[in-house]
Amino acid sequence: MLTIVRISTLAEIAAARDLVREFIDWAFMLEPDSRDAPTFHDLERELAAYPGDYAPPKGCFLLARKGGHPVGCVAFRAYSDSTVELKRMYVRPDQRRKRIGQELVSALIAEARKRNNHRIVLDSHRTMTGAHRIYRAAGFSDVAAPAGFPEQFRSRVVFMEMDLG
Repeated sequence: MLTIVRISTLAEIAAARDLVREFIDWAFMLEPDSRDAPTFHDLERELAAYPGDYAPPKGCFLLARKGGHPVGCVAFRAYSDSTVELKRMYVRPDQRRKRIGQELVSALIAEARKRNNHRIVLDSHRTMTGAHRIYRAAGFSDVAAPAGFPEQFRSRVVFMEMDLG
C-alpha cells in the first residue's frame, strides 16, 4: 500500500535526502555537465538543511512509501507571495509506471491549494518525458523560460505552470 506523508521525523528527512541524492546522481548521468544548472546550485547546503526551504508554512516536502520503504518524493517551496515552485520530483526506477508520481503530484497540488497558493511553477529536464506527462495530466501547461534563466540551459529544460485559481 502506498502512503504519502509530509516529512517531519529524522528518519523521514534522511529518506528524503537519500531519494534526492539518488535523483541527482540519475540526473547527472543524463547530462554530466548539468552540475552548473540553476536547480543544483547550493545543493549540499539544501540537503544539509532539510526540510529547510521546503518546511511549512511556505514549503512542503512529501515522501511516498510502499510497504514501509521510501519509493518517491516531491516538494515545493515559495517562489513568490502566492506562487510555489515544484521541486525534487523523483520515483525510484523500479517503482515507475505504478501511479506513484501521479499520487505525489496530486497530493502536492492539494497541499498548495490548502495553503492558499494561486500558482505552481516548475522546470524539468527535457528528457524527463514521463514526468512531463504526469504534470500535463494534472493540469500544468508549458510556458516560456522565466527572465534571467541561463541561456545555455534553456534548450534542455521544459518550463510549466499551473493556475490553482
